[in-house]
Amino acid sequence: MSLFTQMAREAMQNGFLELIDKYLAKYGNSPEIRRVLEGMRKEVSKFDVK
Repeated sequence: MSLFTQMAREAMQNGFLELIDKYLAKYGNSPEIRRVLEGMRKEVSKFDVK
């Protein structure tokens, strides 16, 4: 994998994690939304971007 491809994948993963955190801060009072967003965060964190 090229360095550019690796950098792009890491940037997408980091951006998605930041977006999840933003929505958790905004809508985290709802237990259902919190559960879904935390599940998404867990799945995105598993991605092997290397």
